[in-house]
Amino acid sequence: MEAYVFLYLTMLRLTLITSLCLSLTMASAVNLDSLWGVWNDKTQPDTNRLKAMHKIAWNGYLYSQPDSAFYFAHLQYNLAETTGNKKYMAAALNIQGISFTIRSNYVKAIEHYNRSLQIRKELEDKQGIANSLANIGIIYNNKGDYAKAIDYYTKSLKIKEEIGDKKGIAMSLYNIGNIYHDQDDYAKAIDYYTRSL
Repeated sequence: MEAYVFLYLTMLRLTLITSLCLSLTMASAVNLDSLWGVWNDKTQPDTNRLKAMHKIAWNGYLYSQPDSAFYFAHLQYNLAETTGNKKYMAAALNIQGISFTIRSNYVKAIEHYNRSLQIRKELEDKQGIANSLANIGIIYNNKGDYAKAIDYYTKSLKIKEEIGDKKGIAMSLYNIGNIYHDQDDYAKAIDYYTRSL
């Protein structure tokens, strides 16, 4: 019976991971030259320049060169701060947090996620708040503090359910399922994976 449970959990995880990888692959098709042109054109509206730099950092460098993504997010943050655009300040801090997460610097990652979270709370940006909470949950999961990870994932899940973010709901359920799987609580893992699927 345990072998069937393990096989079922493995199949669920592979299905979900495959879906996520396809989404990320499609999202990574970005024309950096065009984005650099927008960023360097100071006649462009600030919002266009901020969007371009965000795409450069996120799509162009975050998962392949996280230290470069951190630098480009810093450029984004500086322009956003100068122009008073808190939405892009929070987004830049989030990218920097992810950059630190990828590089396993969890103290700096949480620091940046919390700064991003505070701005998103000021803006009452529920989607952003949910994403920041999920990112903090990832850090606690990576550190092995499963109780705190589940707490943050659950807070994120509640907001994502409230705003109807189906992809976000699926990811939150999947993340919680992973924790239960890693703790050998297969019944709960199957429940969360199935709900996510």
